[in-house]
Amino acid sequence: MIIERIDLEGIACYQKKSFDFSNLTVVYGENRSGKSTLVYALFFGLFGEHLNPSLSPGDLCRKGLADGSVTVIYEDGGQRFQLRRSIAGVPILRCVSPEGQQDHWQTVAPDGANSTAGSLGVPPAVAALTSFFQEGELILFLKEMPKYSRTLLQHIVRMDEIF
Repeated sequence: MIIERIDLEGIACYQKKSFDFSNLTVVYGENRSGKSTLVYALFFGLFGEHLNPSLSPGDLCRKGLADGSVTVIYEDGGQRFQLRRSIAGVPILRCVSPEGQQDHWQTVAPDGANSTAGSLGVPPAVAALTSFFQEGELILFLKEMPKYSRTLLQHIVRMDEIF
């Protein structure tokens, strides 16, 4: 899966904001500028849960709003998908129509999280494990681990190419 874009509406500090991703996307900024919110929103968009298990997805909403949404556009196996999750609604998975028109989306799975679970390819536990490692911390962590553990973790998070 390759994430192309994420659109946020009514999520924490973002009233309406889009982020485009490339092969290497670096997120940086001052404290309290929304970096962690972006990670939380991406996790919610993909898995329908809050990354922090002690919080609910509703905690992602912008203050004063009862709803917010996250739309993740990604490519998987040569097919483009659009997964939209709303705090108050059910997820909707769409793909580019067979005609291949760039913005002509066709609904694939309108009936909730169970329909979208198989299309992501990364279990929520693995995504949660890797979400908040900074590059320096991850490299130090992997170097200090015994070789067999490092290899296993690299395989789990698909980071073999770093080393």
